[in-house]
Amino acid sequence: MAFVDKTKANYSFKVLQGKAHTANDRELANETISSGLILSANRIFANVINETPTDASNSGIVSELVTLTIKPVAGSDGQNLGTWAGYRCYLEGSIPSTLVGVINPLTGSPYTLGDTVGNIIPQSFGIDFRPVLYSDAAATVEIPPSDASDWFIDPFAGVITQEADDIGNMFKTSTSLSGPHSGRIKAYIYIGEYVINLLGGASTNSIITGTDWINSVTATSSVVPAAPTVGDRVLLDSSASGVTFSRYDVDTDVIDLYTSIGWEAIEYYTGASASGWIVTEPNSAMTVAIENDENAIYQYYGGVYKRQGFESTYPTIDNKNMTCSSTSADGDEALVTPIIYTPSEGSYVEVLLNGVQIKVENDATVGSAVASPCYFSDDGGSAHSIRVVRLIKDIKAGDKLYWIGTIAEYELDTDDVMDFNYVIVSAP
Repeated sequence: MAFVDKTKANYSFKVLQGKAHTANDRELANETISSGLILSANRIFANVINETPTDASNSGIVSELVTLTIKPVAGSDGQNLGTWAGYRCYLEGSIPSTLVGVINPLTGSPYTLGDTVGNIIPQSFGIDFRPVLYSDAAATVEIPPSDASDWFIDPFAGVITQEADDIGNMFKTSTSLSGPHSGRIKAYIYIGEYVINLLGGASTNSIITGTDWINSVTATSSVVPAAPTVGDRVLLDSSASGVTFSRYDVDTDVIDLYTSIGWEAIEYYTGASASGWIVTEPNSAMTVAIENDENAIYQYYGGVYKRQGFESTYPTIDNKNMTCSSTSADGDEALVTPIIYTPSEGSYVEVLLNGVQIKVENDATVGSAVASPCYFSDDGGSAHSIRVVRLIKDIKAGDKLYWIGTIAEYELDTDDVMDFNYVIVSAP
């Protein structure tokens, strides 16, 4: 059974008009569920998604595999009363740990039981991301993509639609709109950052002014800062239970803290004693705008709040046409000159040898385990075998490049020329 032309036309037309397609007998004006191409800044994925869902690089970007309940869309049974063409995804049972505190873009609030769910990562990001549909509540009996129902999913809206031209080919996982609902779908949900965060804005902000903060606070968890008032908030360098942490004043310490270890949470004073300090915002539900001399936006990502914002970047003209050193052993300096500037956060550093790009090691490892011709490190005092490799996204001014001749299958000489191509936040 193939898709009928009417379905193809309706789906394309409705999505381009900002609506999800639930049934062919429903005109655009009768469709009530919003959909669309993912183009809005607050819905455009800003993070790179690894094709393997469980890869460590997807932490904070991709949820765990989530089982969602599918429920019929009211009115989508116009062609066959009691057998619905459209179904919608809902979060029921319990909230998966990777969704706790995360903002649901369909509601604007943290995920809670009973929520409709969209932002499903489609198979186009990798075969293992394929949403799998089931006809039973235990999620053991799959309704495969090749099923005669010709179902398909709108991942943006979390809507599943099947053909309704032949009731004999349709699946039915609900007996009524109120249930019971046996249908399930397993999928991965995008929980990372959106372009709006990188442009200096966010759909859910905590606006914090300098007056919200206690001045000159640096204290252990057991000490109450001097003369706090109800509503005062401070920064924490740890949000883990039972871990010793320090409180930091936003005006004096936030920049230094951010550039060293990052800060993990915001603490709020309730007016009680030492126990009156409670962590209120240690999760991805909160984007924090700091209104002081810094005027920065911070987004919780990868375990800490990180500064966001639109930054002008420039390709540096330095670190070009550099003379290489003569190397003879793995781990020798590729050249005397270090990288001069710290690249823009999270950006790439391209290494060219005599005009040809060379692969740079990008695994958290030590020199003896490197599998690429070269790597950056700030650990020049250590032997190659134990020298800590710098991830490309973490390269900083002063880091040096080290050469692995056994991997490259040749050694460098002073006749060789090296270039580093990278961007920096401001022109030198």
